[in-house]
Amino acid sequence: MNTKARKVQGNRHPRNTGEFVFSGGRGVDERFCRRAFAEPCATEVVPSSPSMLAWTASPSPFRRCTLNAASISPRRSAFARCPLRPLGRKALRARLHASLEPPRDTAATSSHEFTHHVTEKAKDWSGSGTWLQSYIEQGPLAAAIPPQYAPSRSLSRWQAWGSYLFKELGLDGTLERDQNRIFRFYLPVFAWSLHVVNRLQRDERRKQHGVIIGLQCPQGGGKTTLTAALQKLFDLEQRRCVSLSIDDFYLTRREQEALARAFPENPLLGSRGNPGTHDISLALQVLNEVVAAPYPGEHAEVAVPRYDKSAFQGLGDRAPPEQWPLVSRPVDVVFLEGWCLGFRPLALHERPATMDPITLRHLMQVDRFLAEDFSRLYPLLDAFIVIALDGPKLSESLRIVYQWRLEAEQQMRAAGRPAMTDEQVYAFVDKFMPAYKAYLGDLYGGPPLTGNLSRELRVGIDETRSPTRLNPHSELVP
Repeated sequence: MNTKARKVQGNRHPRNTGEFVFSGGRGVDERFCRRAFAEPCATEVVPSSPSMLAWTASPSPFRRCTLNAASISPRRSAFARCPLRPLGRKALRARLHASLEPPRDTAATSSHEFTHHVTEKAKDWSGSGTWLQSYIEQGPLAAAIPPQYAPSRSLSRWQAWGSYLFKELGLDGTLERDQNRIFRFYLPVFAWSLHVVNRLQRDERRKQHGVIIGLQCPQGGGKTTLTAALQKLFDLEQRRCVSLSIDDFYLTRREQEALARAFPENPLLGSRGNPGTHDISLALQVLNEVVAAPYPGEHAEVAVPRYDKSAFQGLGDRAPPEQWPLVSRPVDVVFLEGWCLGFRPLALHERPATMDPITLRHLMQVDRFLAEDFSRLYPLLDAFIVIALDGPKLSESLRIVYQWRLEAEQQMRAAGRPAMTDEQVYAFVDKFMPAYKAYLGDLYGGPPLTGNLSRELRVGIDETRSPTRLNPHSELVP
């Protein structure tokens, strides 16, 4: 490779060394650089500016490999343009076209075959760029897309985001269902989230502090897949993102058993799930540590808990601390998802009039935990996303939660994994229904949890988990 690689001390800012960019987390020498850039492929990274293209070698310890967009001849040198000093669009494209050649060794470029397949498929369903732009703008969440990320201003970025998610999530770009999920659901939510994060981090007081975005969705509604997609997209944008679940902060098995003994007649507190069965003090500690920038000399990694739902024959227990994954700081954004996140305590006049007295008494015990303990999480949330069941009546919409859980257990059974019977599924979901019926009406139609409408996004979904419209709460009558 024809370049003079310098020894570069690791820092968070890329350093332009002629034709290449080195931005490692540690010092690197010339031999290491040569090995890193010897791989005959290139990766397109979508940077913060839609008019700027950045390229880097793959694999590379200096910049995450994100999207295999093209292959170059093994006889040529992979290169990366410094994103801090970009060329103009025409000049950079001319430089790329002059440097890139079609792959000559199919074996050497096998890692790109799927990406090329996705790209070709994308041409089949997208047709022209105008078609894709119209497809996105006619979607139910188009109004939530910030102007600076509108497809009319940055269609190439949307195409890169979409191709990346098709690959990472293993979706078929030729299916209308997957096109709808990516371009009309996941990407609009991501564009909104990215705008919120950028706006909050422009504040001088928050530059060294990560943003926490809460996400509520009923069980089985796809919140885990959505947060995984959002995390991948933030990584693609070179923003450090962490995804956490409120489930990881369940009480230990011993603590849960003590809670059940304290409320022996209340099935809502007899097992994990409802407010009252979480260790909120642990959640507050972990969240505050994750989003805080480490001080000089302070350990830059934070251990986040994990909950093993298979322990004790399915009763569950918190995993041992030595099994907790480590999160490296600083972090730009944290997604905290949970089925009951955002539920607010009931006022006396808001208690469900149609609920039987025994269930209501049990629910009021849960409501006390919600008021005194669980709701301590809410001041930490900088923004909030609600994935709402869309339908004429909340009671009718809630039936789909049973169906989603039945489908999940059937899939587990088909895969040869332990699964609940249909009767067990109904008994399991029954424990959550009183809370759904009592709190979802306020969550969907009440004031924003963060106190700021611009920081809350409410998206309706149907029984197929497809987006329906924004702010569907007006017709959700408990």
